[in-house]
Amino acid sequence: DKVLSKLQFKIERHKLNLQKLYSQEKKIICQTDPKLLGIVFQNIIENAIKYTPENGNISISMEISNNKILVQIKDDGYGIPKKNISKILSNSVTFKNIGFSLYIIEHILKKMRADISFESQENKGTTFFIHLPV
Repeated sequence: DKVLSKLQFKIERHKLNLQKLYSQEKKIICQTDPKLLGIVFQNIIENAIKYTPENGNISISMEISNNKILVQIKDDGYGIPKKNISKILSNSVTFKNIGFSLYIIEHILKKMRADISFESQENKGTTFFIHLPV
């Protein structure tokens, strides 16, 4: 929610619909570095904003599954071209204007005993899955 409040202006400027599919009443606790986790979320959500056309949709969900917190960040944007999918979690694809690559984000998450994966289809969008230890 802190990251989303920072990005609210960008979400509104791009006329995007944001869905939060998690309970704000129920606290989920994981032992991690909140600053680094915030950087991870911010980079992935900013990318979703950047690559989703006006009036598009972004949804963020959280649930506990198999003793892990599953965070899904999904957009219905442009998607990742098939030719780039194998490169996404390597150091060869960098978020422009942000300076972080998913390769770095993956290593930040590994230090937290977490992992990241994704699914994407061109012109249909991308979903990132982050599994954090409870």
